[in-house]
Amino acid sequence: MSSFRGLSIGISGLYANKRSLDTISHNIANADNPLYVRQQAIHAESRYSRISSNQFVGTGADVQQIRQIRDEFLDTKIRKEASEFGYWSSRTNVFGQVESIVRELSEDALQGVMDKFWGSWEEVAKVPSSLTARGLLRERAIEFVGSVNHLYNQLESLQHNLDKNVQDMVKEVNGLVKGVAELNTKIMTAEGLGSPANDYRDTRNGYLDRLSQIMKVEYYTSSNGSVNVVLGGNHMVSDGSFRQLEAKNNGNPFVDIFWADSKEKLSEERDIKGGELLGLLYARGSFEQEDNITDVTEYKYIIPTIKKQLNEYVKGIADAVNELHRQGYTLTGNHDTDFFVKQDLSKSTWAGNIKISDAIDSLSEIAVSKSFISDIEPREIGDGKIAEAIAKIRYNGIFNEGKTTPDNFYRDMITDFGISANEAKTMKDSHEMVMNQIDDRRSSLSGVSLDEEMTEMIKFQHAYNANARLINAIDEMVEQIVNRMGIVGR
Repeated sequence: MSSFRGLSIGISGLYANKRSLDTISHNIANADNPLYVRQQAIHAESRYSRISSNQFVGTGADVQQIRQIRDEFLDTKIRKEASEFGYWSSRTNVFGQVESIVRELSEDALQGVMDKFWGSWEEVAKVPSSLTARGLLRERAIEFVGSVNHLYNQLESLQHNLDKNVQDMVKEVNGLVKGVAELNTKIMTAEGLGSPANDYRDTRNGYLDRLSQIMKVEYYTSSNGSVNVVLGGNHMVSDGSFRQLEAKNNGNPFVDIFWADSKEKLSEERDIKGGELLGLLYARGSFEQEDNITDVTEYKYIIPTIKKQLNEYVKGIADAVNELHRQGYTLTGNHDTDFFVKQDLSKSTWAGNIKISDAIDSLSEIAVSKSFISDIEPREIGDGKIAEAIAKIRYNGIFNEGKTTPDNFYRDMITDFGISANEAKTMKDSHEMVMNQIDDRRSSLSGVSLDEEMTEMIKFQHAYNANARLINAIDEMVEQIVNRMGIVGR
C-alpha cells in the first residue's frame, strides 16, 4: 500500500471523528432545548480499492449520516395521549373556573343566601305587622336576586371568554399548520441537496406535538421527508401546501369553525374529535343551547347545563313564591301582586333577569297574610299565614313534577356538577400520567445526557489524536524517502 493511500485513510479518520466531535458539541449546546433530539454521526467503511485482480484494501471511514435518535412509535403514542389529555385538561380548567364562580364552600354561597331568605319569611310570619321584619325580608330577597343574577351573568361572561379562547386557539392552529408546511419545504430542499435537516425536524415535531394536543389529527410521513397532516379525512398539510381554519359568527354571538377556503363547517364529532379545542367547544356550548339539553347530570356541555339548572331553580322559586304572594294581602289591603318579576319581559330566562317587584319598594306592600279586615274594630292587620306558607316552600316538592324540594334540587345540581368535575380531573390526571411515562421513555432515548456526551467526546478525541499521529508517522516516512533515501555514502 502506498504511503499516500495511508495519508488518505488517516485524513478520512480525522474528518469522521471531527464530524462526531462537532455533533457532540451540537448536542451539548442544545441540552436544555426541550424540542431537541440527540444526534449521532454514523461511521461506515469507505468503499474498497482494488489493487489487483483479486485483492482489495480499505480506504478509511466515511460519515454516512447525522442520525437523530428518535423512536417514532413513542411519538405516535404520546400524541395520541396528548389529544385525550388536552380534551380533559380543557374541561378540568373550565370546571375549576365555574367552581370559583359558584363558591359553594364559601359563606356567601347561594345555599347560605337561600337559608337566610327562607328564615326571613319565618320571622315575618311571627310578626306580620313588623316593618323591621319586613325590611329584613326585603334585604334577604335583594341578596337572593343579586346572587343569582351575578352568578348567571358570571357564567355568561365565562362563556364569552371561552368563545374568545376558541378563536385564539384556531389562530394558533393556523400558525402551527403553516409552520409545518414551511418546514416541510425546508426539509425537502435541504435533504434533496444532501444536507441534514435534523433541526428543522425537531421544530416540526414540536409543532406536531402541540397540534395533537389541540385537535385529534392524523399524520404520515412521505418518502420525500414531508409530513402530511389530516383532519377529519381532509388534508390540512400536504408537502408544502396547507389549508387553514376560520372561526366566525354564524348568525349568533358565538363562533363556529370552518375551512377558510371552502367555508365548510367543521363537525365536532366527525372532524375535531378531541383535544383542547373540542374541550373548549363542549364547555362553551352553542348559543341558547339550554333548551336542547335533556340530560342535566352529564355536563357534557358545561356552561349551558349549569345555566339551564340555575334558570330552572330560580324560575321554580319565583313561580312558587309569586303564586302564594298573589293570594295574600298587604298592610294596605292590596291583593294579587307578584313578589318577583322579570327585568326584561322579552327574555325567557329568570336567572340573570329577576328582580323584586317595584311595588315591594314599600314594606307595607309585602303580602304576608291570608286575610285583611279594614272595617272592623280592632282592625286585623294580618295573620302571617302566607308568609308561613312561603317559608315552607323549601320543604315542598316544586321541581321534577313535585318530587324535589328547592334545597334538594340545588344540592343535586351541585353534586352532579362535582361528580362531572371529579371525572374530568381523574381522566386528565390519568392521561397526564401516561404521557409523562411515555415522555420519560422518549427523553431517556432522545434526550441529551451530558455524562454520555462527555464519554463519547473523550472516545472521539482519542480517535482523532490517534489519526493525527498516524498522519505524522506517515509524513515522517515520506520525508525519509524523499530527503534521505539514496544519499548514504555521498
